[in-house]
Amino acid sequence: MFEGFDSRTVPGEGADLHLRVGGAGPPLLLLHGYPQTSAMWHKVAPGLAEGHTVVAADLRGYGRSSKPPSDPEHHTYSKRTMALDLVRVMAGLGFPAFAVAGHDRGGRVGYRMALDHPAAVTRLAVLDIVPPTSCGSGWTGTWPWAPGTGSSWPSRTGCPRP
Repeated sequence: MFEGFDSRTVPGEGADLHLRVGGAGPPLLLLHGYPQTSAMWHKVAPGLAEGHTVVAADLRGYGRSSKPPSDPEHHTYSKRTMALDLVRVMAGLGFPAFAVAGHDRGGRVGYRMALDHPAAVTRLAVLDIVPPTSCGSGWTGTWPWAPGTGSSWPSRTGCPRP
């Protein structure tokens, strides 16, 4: 798995992060979902590495990354904290700006990263997440990817009813 990729753990502020780095070209950060690790990208990363420098990271608390204790406000594991971890890691690798592809939780971290660090994120692809703008938009449709559930959006996502 990940032949030709370098596997390393880099120190961070509050957490050490495990990375798999391979390829050459414009940087692309791959972020896994819950409960996966960077290993979820093992089938697509080699192909992407043919035209990109691919960095597949284990988010803090997952896989080979460290698992710091949480705090009462849960800032330790917030998407904002995880996004900042990765912006710092990518800058440390020599990539102040990079593309991001995130699945599930990684998609949320990537979305938060794009909001908080727009100069760092050149492109963003999010996979398998509920659109973040839906809460508060007044939309109350059903889950289009869960046919037959008959459940409305707010009751399935925790969004307040409009």
